[in-house]
Amino acid sequence: GITAVRSLFLLNGGALVSLIAFAGNAIGKGINFTSIGGPVTFFLIGLMLSVVAMATSFWNFSRASQINADFGALANSIIALEDKWPINLDETAASDMRKSYNSAVGVCFLSLICFGVGCGLASATIGSAHP
Repeated sequence: GITAVRSLFLLNGGALVSLIAFAGNAIGKGINFTSIGGPVTFFLIGLMLSVVAMATSFWNFSRASQINADFGALANSIIALEDKWPINLDETAASDMRKSYNSAVGVCFLSLICFGVGCGLASATIGSAHP
């Protein structure tokens, strides 16, 4: 869960730093290429989305920690809707936790898409380089 979100943060952040370092090195050597604005934008959006996913995951965990229930039972109830919720978990809290879980997964997916688009644009930018 949270390891995947941290990995997305590192993926987008590392790509952003690498692209900026490449551009600086290329400009220093007099190599011309098209603008890096497109890839940088997508990597930044992916980075921000991973931060949103981290915040959503934190909110979900803090909501779960307020409830006196086994975390395994909570995870099972969030992922696969069951007839009976764990102790002290009302339907509103369960619904909130499901929504935040699904939101975090969706935002992670969007972050991964941004990474892919950024890589494609970066590849086109690097391919256009000429001395």
